[in-house]
Amino acid sequence: MMRECGNCTKCCEGWLVANIFEHKIYKDNPCPYIDSDNCKCSIYNKKPLLCSDFKCAWLKEEHVFPLWMKPNLINQIIKKHVTNEYIYYEIVEAGSTIDTEILNWFMEQAAKGRMNIKYSINGLPHYVGDSYFCKSRPMIGNS
Repeated sequence: MMRECGNCTKCCEGWLVANIFEHKIYKDNPCPYIDSDNCKCSIYNKKPLLCSDFKCAWLKEEHVFPLWMKPNLINQIIKKHVTNEYIYYEIVEAGSTIDTEILNWFMEQAAKGRMNIKYSINGLPHYVGDSYFCKSRPMIGNS
């Protein structure tokens, strides 16, 4: 069974930076095409490639993330980053500070060697995972 966004619009609410048809999207400035009353996109059939291509890690990797981690349920967006050096998941706050249940789940995965993680608390980035990932991270303030 493929997961679907359904009523989740977290990626459109301004928690991620984007430019949609010349409208800049960023924190406190959501996409103007989101119909928040009906939890859907008003330009869904003609949305730009940026929107069509974006899929949060919860949506793309159902074998990794449990159902309860859907972004609109946890107020977090999970993004997967693949570089030449490592793969890591970034937890982006999307309406509330990351809570202990979510952070504990990620810490357990990192402790078992299953993933590298980047998350921020009060704007300060934190890195958890294998030693290469953690040591190769830029100093705080340069991330």
